[in-house]
Amino acid sequence: MLAPAQADAQAKENSRWAMLGFLSLAIVLSMTTWFSATAIISELRAVWSLDDASIAWLTNAVQIGFVVGALCASIFNLPDIIAPRTLMSVSAVLAAAANLGLLIAPNAEAAMFLRFVTGLALAGVYPPALKLISTWFVQGRGLALGCVIAALTLGSAFPHLLRALTSNLNWKLVVCSTSAMTVIGAALMARF
Repeated sequence: MLAPAQADAQAKENSRWAMLGFLSLAIVLSMTTWFSATAIISELRAVWSLDDASIAWLTNAVQIGFVVGALCASIFNLPDIIAPRTLMSVSAVLAAAANLGLLIAPNAEAAMFLRFVTGLALAGVYPPALKLISTWFVQGRGLALGCVIAALTLGSAFPHLLRALTSNLNWKLVVCSTSAMTVIGAALMARF
């Protein structure tokens, strides 16, 4: 039988690891919008008559948006001003909406802007998650951060798996699915 103080410490420890699991799942789901357009680039090439330079910019726009978003969040100290669950969940919903915008984008330039906004929004998900995990885990921080980084990697690669499994279906399914997963991730972040 554990003493009350030991039982309380064990409960806190278990709670931290459970929250890491929920947060990692939410990140996997939310980061699916990162490469969603890249996974369907051959279809988008046909839809908007993209040349090689446009394809590169469509992919780079997300990364540029992420860098701009991360810099702005740092400059304005957003992760310290806005509650992490709010910042992360609202950012994930914005990323999902920008991703869905690909379905109605009239041309490549509009799609590039939407991809930029997607990256901008994802900067409100991933860096705050790293900060949050760093504060929760003094002991086991390396493992916890590794879990979050693995979640990013898995989530950002997921659209390629989804496309491989649905290659004979309409490309819009990838966009809708990744946006839906991102909204589910936002709900997990808001709830837990």
